[in-house]
Amino acid sequence: MTYRDSADFIAGMKKLQSKAWEDAISMFSKVINQYGYESPELFLKRGLANLGKGFWDEAIDDFKTAIQLGADSAEAFANLARSYRLKGWWDEAIHFWGAALERSENNADYFFRRGLAYFDKGWFNEAIEHFLAAAHINPTEARIPYATAVALACRGQAEEAQRFLQKAVELGGETYKQLYGKFPHAADITK
Repeated sequence: MTYRDSADFIAGMKKLQSKAWEDAISMFSKVINQYGYESPELFLKRGLANLGKGFWDEAIDDFKTAIQLGADSAEAFANLARSYRLKGWWDEAIHFWGAALERSENNADYFFRRGLAYFDKGWFNEAIEHFLAAAHINPTEARIPYATAVALACRGQAEEAQRFLQKAVELGGETYKQLYGKFPHAADITK
């Protein structure tokens, strides 16, 4: 019998799918203790549960362990990057989003999220570059031109920001215009 056949792993997967984070963490911890530490999948699954619960340090440890054990998927690096960004460690998030992009170079979401980490750091040029790359891959997602508009406005390019905000509104509705108005650092381009 492998760990995947164990009742605890099956229960952990069900708890993970139903977002019962603490129960999933407990189940995957039991499986790790019972079957040893050689399976990256177990650490990836427990990392997802820790991420869902908001336990950033534990999620980071689990994703790093999974990668050390051989998990080389874009998803493993993306989840590590996500954990670092949520913790507020922008440099690490940027680095690991880069590792995810090396493994999945046409992933609009990874470009977008790396752009968010650059934005969080205040590096608006790099953020815009990544948002534009995401838009090139996925031109129909409203959050991408919206984020581009905010970054452009933060950089003082109100006219160009207005163009991207209009694109976001066309793709996603007036909600984007309302959201933009609540962003404290951007120039007022909603008129």
